[in-house]
Amino acid sequence: MPRAAPRVAYQFDTIVLPAHRGHRLGLLLKVANVRALQAREPSTLRVVTTNATSNEPIVRVNDRLGFRLAGTGTVWQKRLE
Repeated sequence: MPRAAPRVAYQFDTIVLPAHRGHRLGLLLKVANVRALQAREPSTLRVVTTNATSNEPIVRVNDRLGFRLAGTGTVWQKRLE
């Protein structure tokens, strides 16, 4: 949570190891995170999260939890082989 905007929280990575995917762990992690935030910082009005559009499981989780698309961006990467 940035001090300059204490009513906005950022939740970036939700990571589940490949061997454990498909068991709703991403959903459970995000729910636990939002509940902990509500308990600790009840004045927070908004949670911002990011994900790749190609990550369909977490897109479904975000949709289910009520997150709505607020913008898009581009990230570049180069594989060093």
